[in-house]
Amino acid sequence: HVISKTALEGKAFVAGETLYEIGDLSHLWLRAALFEFEMPLVKEGMGAMIEFPYLGNRAFRAKVTFIYPHIDPMTRRGEARLELDNPGHLLRPDMWANVQLQIPLGKKLTIPASAAIDTGLRHIAFVAREDGHLEPREVKLGTRTDDYYEIVDGLAKGEAVVTRALFLVDSESQLKAAISGME
Repeated sequence: HVISKTALEGKAFVAGETLYEIGDLSHLWLRAALFEFEMPLVKEGMGAMIEFPYLGNRAFRAKVTFIYPHIDPMTRRGEARLELDNPGHLLRPDMWANVQLQIPLGKKLTIPASAAIDTGLRHIAFVAREDGHLEPREVKLGTRTDDYYEIVDGLAKGEAVVTRALFLVDSESQLKAAISGME
């Protein structure tokens, strides 16, 4: 694949000057954008699955080979380089892809994402008490996966939380009114 061509008919050149840059597309580098808060979780050598929407979300295995040491000040994102094979030369330069990294977080106390209510000022979870009532509890959330939040503070292992509510709390004042009505 010709990446760049500086040779033109009739143009003079000197020894050592680059006339063509040619790239082998059988093995590729993919640059993945990472949110700033994700950067400490990503390590060189981690495996990844890369899906290409253009190819019907066909998945390819890749490996993180380098984490760039800078953050873009405008987007607050960093980058990681992943390497992958390109069987049949299906992948082309500048294609878009979705990258999934599996990050081992260890054992954590978690709740379903639907159990945490974000009021804008704090996060609330409703805990089932032994007397059959619900207790609103402020919780401190940590890492979020696709479907779960890590609980840093506010809940203990074994406590039952409401995972879905039939009402919508869209502001702190409505939440206070709902909580006072429960007490």
